[in-house]
This record gives sequence, C-alpha cells and structure tokens, in this order.
Amino acid sequence: MQTRNAYVHMHLRGTFVPAGLLTVVEDGRRSSCAFQYGNRYLERADAVPVDPVQLPLAGARGLRFDGPVGGDLFGGIRDASPDAWGRHILDISVDRHGENAGLQLSELDYLLRAGPDRIGALGFSVRLDESPFAFSTRQTATLPGAELDLEALLTAADAVDNEEDLEPRYRRFFVRGSSLGGARPKAAVELDGRHWIAKFDRAREAWPTCRIEHGCMRLARLCGIDVPDTKVVRVLGGRDILLVERFDRRPGQHGTERIPFVSGATMLGYTQSQAERGGSYPGLAAAMRRHCRADTLPQDLARLYLRMVFNAMVNNTDDHLRNHGFLYEQKDGQYGQGSGQYGRGSGQYVRGSGQYGQGSGWTLSPAYDLVPQPIMGNDDAEVRTLSLTIGEQGRLATERHLVESGGPFALAKDEARHLVAGLKEIIASEWEQVFREAGVPSRSFSELRACLAPGLSARPGDAAQ
Repeated sequence: MQTRNAYVHMHLRGTFVPAGLLTVVEDGRRSSCAFQYGNRYLERADAVPVDPVQLPLAGARGLRFDGPVGGDLFGGIRDASPDAWGRHILDISVDRHGENAGLQLSELDYLLRAGPDRIGALGFSVRLDESPFAFSTRQTATLPGAELDLEALLTAADAVDNEEDLEPRYRRFFVRGSSLGGARPKAAVELDGRHWIAKFDRAREAWPTCRIEHGCMRLARLCGIDVPDTKVVRVLGGRDILLVERFDRRPGQHGTERIPFVSGATMLGYTQSQAERGGSYPGLAAAMRRHCRADTLPQDLARLYLRMVFNAMVNNTDDHLRNHGFLYEQKDGQYGQGSGQYGRGSGQYVRGSGQYGQGSGWTLSPAYDLVPQPIMGNDDAEVRTLSLTIGEQGRLATERHLVESGGPFALAKDEARHLVAGLKEIIASEWEQVFREAGVPSRSFSELRACLAPGLSARPGDAAQ
C-alpha cells in the first residue's frame, strides 16, 4: 500500500491556478481517494467546481471529500484522464521506452503522464510549485523531432495501432495522442490558430468512418443541433483524417482559454462501473435541473431531446454517457455554433447568434461523436435501441416512443411530435446530398440508407397520435 498526492489545477483567465489536493491510496481492490479544495481557490469569485456533483464548492471550506467506493476517481477528475486509446499509447510508451519499462500504470499515473491536450481545463502536478503537465513535458524534452504534421501523426497512429516500434522522430506522438478519450486513434493539433481533434481512419477500413462522421455532423447541424466544425483531410495517397474543432478551447483576452468540461456520467454522479452499465436521457435531464444554469435550462433540455431523436433516426447507438458533455460558461460567455433552429418551422429554442444567457454555470456542450452504426446482417432493422434509456419502453428507439418521451425535457406531446416530424423531413430531404458532399463513396450508401431508415420512413401511424 502506498499513499500518493497530486495537486489539481484549474485553468482560469489564461493561467492554471491550484484548486486542491487529490490523495490516492493505492492498495489493489481496496484503493481509495480523497480531495480537498484549497482555501485560496474557494475565495476566488471565478472558482469552478472540479466536479459539480461529487465536489461542489458550496460548504467545501475545510471539508475533505472521500472518493467513490471501490477505488474510482471523482468523476470530474476521471474525465480529464485518457480513455482506451490514450491509455494504450501510455502503456506502450512505458512498456517499451525508458527506465520504467514494464511498469503497471495506476489511475494516478495516467493522470500525471497524459499530455497537455486533454479535454477540459484541469491539469495535475506532483508538487505545488511545478506547472501542470510537468511530467509529460519532461518526457518529451529530449525526444527528437519538431511538432508532427498530420501525415506523420497518421503514420505514428498506424504504428501504435499495429503495436510496432515507433521511429525516434515519431515518439512525440506518445504525448500528442495520450491525452484524449475514446477508443479510436486520435491526436490534438493546431492549424491556422484553431484547435482540432484529429481522428484517423484505420488502414483498409470497409466503413469510411471519418467521412461518415463528417457527413453526420453536417446533417446534425442542418437539423439545428449544435456541433463543432469538421473537415476531412487526405494524406498518404488516400488515407482520411477527420478534423473536429475543439469546443473546450477558445481565444480569450489572455490567450487560449481552456473551458471546464465534465461528461454526462459525471453530471449524474456515476462511478466508472455505473457509467459502463448505462444510464438514461431522462436521468440526464433531471441532473441538468439540479446542476445546470437555470437561465439556459429550457434550451439545453430541448437540445438534449433533439440529440436523442437524432441518434435514434441515424442509428448512432454509441450514445453512451461519456459521449454527452457539459461546459462551464463564465459570465457573458459565447456558446454554441449551431443555428439555434430546431427543425424547419418548429420554432426557435435558442437565439440564432449562438449566445444565450448572461450568467455562469454548466451548460450542455455541443454534440460530438455522431456516427451511424452499420446494420449487421442478423439485426432486426425494425427494432432499434440506443445505449441510453429513452423513456418508459426502455432503450427502444421507435418514433412513437420518442414522441411519448418528451415530458422530462419540458416538451408537450404536440411539441415533441412537431420536432420529430421536422427532423425527419430534414434527414429525408438532405441526407444523400450531405453525405455525397462529405465524400462518402457510393458503395456505402445502401448501408447508410439502412442506418437512416427510421429517419427516412414516412409510414402513417409511426408517431403517437
């Protein structure tokens, strides 16, 4: 058993400030953690909670928070740790390079070793007087090569994916790709002064995921859903890289601002194991009522409902809790990139400028990871389900169930029916052109049509009357 400490830093007004101390007791299955805010941090008028549910600021002075039972980290801290892809990169770097080769990384090790491009506004250090990401900075200080371009990043991603040794000039990728969540190969890049997540296709992919996600994000925007800008870049004679602009980075008066972020799992107060077992859209809506800004809550609830409907209509079954997120907006902050129009003729739920509300607090982030999942040959195309529960009929993704499930989102049945109908109209009329413009090859259109079947159907009696 060993006890280790790490200082948690929050990025505020262009700089990192110490927010509190994380203590981790590493003892196998009996591991545990605790957290305590610093008094100076609590005195700041612009202080942001590290975790709005498990680590609230109210009444926190002098209070030591005990972590979840079972050794999990606090949700807001776990969100800043890499998921499958980033952990794979860090595991390989430790296993193959350096004096600690073969070391088994702990949860705290992943936090400290991940690079500075992690999502949100948190950083971590072993000592109070050192900057966040000091460990990863020391890792790359002696590595050869300048910043990698997109082609080099894809080459490095292929090598990691195939568990091959990286050439010395590509080893900076261990930091560039280790900070981010998700299972697919990716890295953070800066192009033309804008911050992007680069998602790499895999060699010989039958389902062109990068182009399909690019098209689906554009289709979502046409449906009035807030999404980041995306574009596809071709390198190495035809390999695709999808660039998704980061919504947790923003130009500010003090340089690039990092916007605090937590996942849907954290907003629900779920542990890692609870999040893996699922959740529900009505549960997220209830959590939003408790922890999100009141002045933007009606718009955010409508946004969440529309995403639920869109996921059902395009068969995006990877809609788990970590694929929903929340940003902490400071007073007078700009939010969102969408048009604010929720379906043709459905009425505006938010102002078209993308700015709504003038307070501070948690708001629903733009949508991300919207990817139609291929229909397998033995799947029943008439019975669709999502990862999250929709309503009284569980995860069943039928039009009738969607219309009947608007209540938790403050939508009357007529409003819900109107939104669903408007969204279906846009999908049916726009999908082919959108995916063709996104460069999706014609051979994928029959599978895409099967994915989008609920959004393309116009059978009478589908929707609840």
